Amino acid sequence: MSAAGKAGEGAAVCLHCDVEDCSLRAAAFSAEEVLREAGEGPSIANRIFLTVTNTSETMFAQELRLFLNPYEDWGEALAVSVSGLWQAEPCLDPAGGQTQWRVWPRNKRYACGPGESFAILIDNIICRGDREKMVCLGLRLEEEGRMGYIPVFQKYHRVLAKRFVCDRNTAGVLDRVTFDWEVLGNCSHTYFLPGHGALGAWRVRAKDKLEQDIYESTDYALLMRREEITAYAKSPVTVLEPAILSFEPEQKSVRYGTTVDLLFVLENTYHGYIDGGIGRVEATAAWQDGRCAITGRCPVTPRRKVNTYRLSILGPNGIYEKTATITIERYLTEVSLSFTRIYENNNEDKKNRYRYDLAWEIANCREIRLTTSDGVERSDGKQQGRLSFWTEQDGKLTLQVELKGDDGQEKCYQKQCN
Repeated sequence: MSAAGKAGEGAAVCLHCDVEDCSLRAAAFSAEEVLREAGEGPSIANRIFLTVTNTSETMFAQELRLFLNPYEDWGEALAVSVSGLWQAEPCLDPAGGQTQWRVWPRNKRYACGPGESFAILIDNIICRGDREKMVCLGLRLEEEGRMGYIPVFQKYHRVLAKRFVCDRNTAGVLDRVTFDWEVLGNCSHTYFLPGHGALGAWRVRAKDKLEQDIYESTDYALLMRREEITAYAKSPVTVLEPAILSFEPEQKSVRYGTTVDLLFVLENTYHGYIDGGIGRVEATAAWQDGRCAITGRCPVTPRRKVNTYRLSILGPNGIYEKTATITIERYLTEVSLSFTRIYENNNEDKKNRYRYDLAWEIANCREIRLTTSDGVERSDGKQQGRLSFWTEQDGKLTLQVELKGDDGQEKCYQKQCN
């Protein structure tokens, strides 16, 4: 049985209400008027559908409040969802502190036009006591302050998972997935399987989310209990053999100090590992050319002339790898640099003398200083050269190398003579 009532004088909406086992006729939605015809008898409601229809000639965009009366804090157990351009969230009644549900439009300009409707689903209406109780679902228009009630004769909702889903049902080894669930029926115990508890399961809340690292194909499940009643819900995750479809830099040749993205496309896995201190990288699924592609990117700033990066993924049958290379343009390079010492015995003045030979060639260098430890600068600012000098100093000289290239490239170190 189903019926819809007309709104009272000045009202902007009319309501059509269905409950799980029978229907309620919606009368005028006006102050202190019950939204149900007398004489129809009480209904046993676990789930209520409300259809809100705009009967005015203007846009309806008022906020609605849903609550249970008499005031026991049962609003926490409700599960409320809204269709169209509307949304719902729990909130506290500022007067009494009980949990209510706020229903409001995402965009007031396009909320609910003349003659249009949107639906509200109120699920998991339960009684916390041992006996069934008469309870009313209250509705209030916040802007106008008008209020109405739908009386429902309550009982426990049957034990079931309203929702038990995984964000993906196929994954790679060590992929991280997220399970999301909501259990109805006022269960005393809810377990997530498999787990590490005494029962091989984790005890969880009736409504929650859980991240899980995948190692092998597994049939994950929720076990729900209330007294002697037990129910299950399953959400299997299958591990497939992965593959690296592509791995390459956004630019293969860059200037020093430039950050560039490494782009990769994977199959049957959502993460990988890049060496060189980068570590784990994540990928996301997106539609490309009419198919779902698992893609990712990782920013790197190469510092060597030739930079090779290795991407690795793990599958049930082993490791798969691919490399990508980035080169730096006008890289500051020591083509050659030698610094040697030779002992020479001068018989005429009977003094020990040492000959030092210095030869160098530096590419893409803007500034160069080659200074020996006796304080003499030897390169004279030249990028290429060769020279020899003598000294009677017994201790070996060292060479201080200072180089500057394009884009902030710098090298500074000491070189020992051979």
